[in-house]
Amino acid sequence: MIKIFRTIRQRMLQENRFSRYFLYAIGEIVLVVIGIFLALQLNNWNSDRKLEQSNIVLMNKLIGELDLNMERIGYLDSLTNVNGVAKGYRTLLQTTDTALVHVFNGLDTAEVLWLLENDLFMANNFNLHSSVYEEMISTGRFYTLGREGLTKQIDKYYKRLEREENYNQDRNHGVIELWTECKYGWQDLNMDFSKLGKQAIRKHPWLFDPGSKHFLDLKAAIFMSNHVLSTNRDRLLALAQDSEDLILSIEAQIGASPE
Repeated sequence: MIKIFRTIRQRMLQENRFSRYFLYAIGEIVLVVIGIFLALQLNNWNSDRKLEQSNIVLMNKLIGELDLNMERIGYLDSLTNVNGVAKGYRTLLQTTDTALVHVFNGLDTAEVLWLLENDLFMANNFNLHSSVYEEMISTGRFYTLGREGLTKQIDKYYKRLEREENYNQDRNHGVIELWTECKYGWQDLNMDFSKLGKQAIRKHPWLFDPGSKHFLDLKAAIFMSNHVLSTNRDRLLALAQDSEDLILSIEAQIGASPE
């Protein structure tokens, strides 16, 4: 093709047909420009297609991470220990509900034994996953992921994860401090109970004196345990719903992506 164009140019120059040669040269330039434009368009199309395919891979990884978060939330809510005893948020909340009734109405020996045999708090961190999101941010891929509404929803979700983890730790720390205040009362009773069993209760008459400091310390610790467990569980369940909503949004984005 290039040889044909060269032959035509030489013939026109030899015949002194400069006006036609000038028009031909303009036409040749236009053809070259069109060729370059088409090549660039094809290259852009290929780049966009590769980016879209890469985005779909990232979005599927993100869905996997959200599934892990939902599994973690379910695990925390129904956690069991090595002996098969339920110690998750749901069970502990029910336990502290009952414990509150006991301490507000005054304790008898049977109720003290029940309290000693049940866990009254769990200070687990949420520890939800965010590595895929952090990878997208660090590599600059986050803002090429899809429509702006989706990236805002993803960003809002992961920022909430970070906030809720911090709030959870602060709430847990506050309850732990209250239980520390019980070291000369409830904690001392627990140590005696591990050695003496039921007989240990006789060494702690404060258990039957609702106005005593040790009793009031125990009451405050159980009350705050119940409140924090309830708050933590509510926040976790809200995060589970957010995770599910975000999965649906990502799946819709994947479905709307060109093949």
